[in-house]
Amino acid sequence: DALGERTCAAAAASSLRVRLSAIAAAVALLPSQRPRVLGLESVCPLVASGMWLPDMRQRAGGIDALGGQPGDRPARVEWEAIAASAADVIVICCCGRTAAEAVQEIALHLFHRPGFWQLPALVARPPRLFAVSHEHFSRPGPRLVDGTETLLALLHPHCTPAHLQRAAAGVLALRLEEGERPGTKEEFASAFSPVLPNDNQADTGAADTGRADTG
Repeated sequence: DALGERTCAAAAASSLRVRLSAIAAAVALLPSQRPRVLGLESVCPLVASGMWLPDMRQRAGGIDALGGQPGDRPARVEWEAIAASAADVIVICCCGRTAAEAVQEIALHLFHRPGFWQLPALVARPPRLFAVSHEHFSRPGPRLVDGTETLLALLHPHCTPAHLQRAAAGVLALRLEEGERPGTKEEFASAFSPVLPNDNQADTGAADTGRADTG
């Protein structure tokens, strides 16, 4: 009302509700057993993402691996809690960082942690470790719907409607073959590649150098 854009605002809100309803409809068709999802907004120090992020994970058909609930504040966590979380999927969204920069953070601060490679997300092949850019997750607003669609595409790629699968654009995933395990943090960082083929939004070069154009 203050801006005199009530009609446009109502149309935008309606569009967002339609998209959230599409997510809910897709999740309703999923099996009852949902993946345990670990979400971190910092890896040094270790900080579990809170506020609206637990709600996004639930809406996307996941269970918070650390027991977070919608509205919980971001919380410092000990590595032992993460190692014991039995996370099936790990999504790293470092505040203020691109996906490629998040990869470098993971390589520097998580790669050699005891129990890291024993987490279900790392045992799986392909691994289910993802680095995402912060812009669809770190600020309250319409882009959170984009982020929720992204999480749906990552958590349930085979059940996500085709028109929502592009939501994974820009996301980098750890790619390893059966029995493969990088020996150095450099090899680990270079093992990340875009979730979607021919993804121009994913800056894989930045994953190798630690630098990215935040655009």
